[in-house]
Amino acid sequence: AVADDSGQTEGFSQCVTHCSFPQWWHQAFYNFFTFSCLFIIPLLIMLICNAKIIFTLTRVLHQDPH
Repeated sequence: AVADDSGQTEGFSQCVTHCSFPQWWHQAFYNFFTFSCLFIIPLLIMLICNAKIIFTLTRVLHQDPH
C-alpha cells in the first residue's frame, strides 16, 4: 500500500463486520460460536485426551512395576 499526500493509503482494506448483522445478538452469537469453535472446543478436546493419557499411563505403571 502506498500513502498519498494526505496520508491515506491506497488499496488498504480491512475485514470488519460493521453493519453486517441485522441484530446485535446475531453478531454476539457469531462471535461466541467462532470463539467456541476456534478455542474452547479444541481446548476441551486436548484437556480430555491428555487427562486420559495421563490416567492410562499412571494405571499401567502401577500395575507393572518394572
